[in-house]
Amino acid sequence: MKASDVARCQHAGIALATVDPPPEGSTWLDQLEPFTTLSSPRAYAVAARRWSRMSAELPGVTQRWATTKSSLAIGTGSFSPMENGLTLHGTWGVPYLPGSALKGLALRAAATFGLSELESEVMFGTTESRGYVNFNDGWLLPDAEAPLFKLDVMTPHAGNYYSSQGGTAPDDSQDPVPIQFLVVPQGTRFLVTLDCPESQDWAEAAMTILTFGLQKLGLGGMTSSGYGRFTVAPVGRGGHDG
Repeated sequence: MKASDVARCQHAGIALATVDPPPEGSTWLDQLEPFTTLSSPRAYAVAARRWSRMSAELPGVTQRWATTKSSLAIGTGSFSPMENGLTLHGTWGVPYLPGSALKGLALRAAATFGLSELESEVMFGTTESRGYVNFNDGWLLPDAEAPLFKLDVMTPHAGNYYSSQGGTAPDDSQDPVPIQFLVVPQGTRFLVTLDCPESQDWAEAAMTILTFGLQKLGLGGMTSSGYGRFTVAPVGRGGHDG
């Protein structure tokens, strides 16, 4: 796909996977710039509203709005023709928060709360049995005016070290090479839904732990550089602001 055709594509994931690479010796800047104009598709808004209504009726459910306080780089290691990948919804091509990633973050954050081994097994499960709490995917709040992506850049100073998988020692003699990549911009809002049919108390406890993780630890890649932080707010009745 030509970069000039990206703005007309209704699925950002397909566009990102098929956009033509830049000419040899050039960066990805011109190829990625058109993605910063994309917003959520109209049909996605219908699906997101349906999920908002349905999820609010799940037994033992608890929900929060999670809004990116910094850029979000999730799925940087996934397949991509570029240096960094980005996790997008397979059906809709929009950013989302995979339930598995939210569960992993909550499990990491749980150490701060002093959960016993038994409590952790009940909440998160083991390899032999599932946990009580279901960590659903976090759905993007559709906004036709808000861009899905923001262009970011990093400038590694030891490219030969990374490309040789450690075969070449890093030093200060190499010139930095800018790498452009896409992130989810600050101010993007997601509906986070946890449910526990057996007891809502477990879902609420898991949400408290997950909230700490989203606010303090960060989700996705480059969290040590401040990426992946969120603000978390209550959700009103039916998935709307209270």
